[in-house]
Amino acid sequence: MTALLRQRAFEMASRSPRRSPSSIRGGGLACFWNVRDVDASPLLAEYDELAPMVGAERCGLRRPGPRAETRTEILASGLFDEPVFEQVRHEVPMTGEEFIGLAFTTSHVRMAPPALQAQFRRELERVLAQHGVLATAQVTVPYVSTAGSRDATRTRRPPRMA
Repeated sequence: MTALLRQRAFEMASRSPRRSPSSIRGGGLACFWNVRDVDASPLLAEYDELAPMVGAERCGLRRPGPRAETRTEILASGLFDEPVFEQVRHEVPMTGEEFIGLAFTTSHVRMAPPALQAQFRRELERVLAQHGVLATAQVTVPYVSTAGSRDATRTRRPPRMA
């Protein structure tokens, strides 16, 4: 997590009206999403097109922030009040080789057969080269991070475990 995101998450939690010992004992919920902002970068949009090659969903289909069903499930549990979500845009500079390394940390790429990994790498190198990003050249990767939090509700407690 970047320093900016940590600071924003801390600020968000500090503004919570329920910062009391009872709310700490009652627990809470914190969710974080860190999504590449494919809409902000032609390079990322083209990289995103490679995802189905390794059986992954395109990142662009997973827009920044929680899906509607996330909020619905949080509320349906009865354990938490209405969640609060805040977004932070940030950029991470890296070299072309670091970008390739990052791409190979995803589970879909790591689990792909070696021949498919090699093909994916060649295609990714082609995309990077088309955008002028060689192994040691710098590229800035934009992200949208969403932090969500909520204290435990005071009206309903989870069932006790036997």
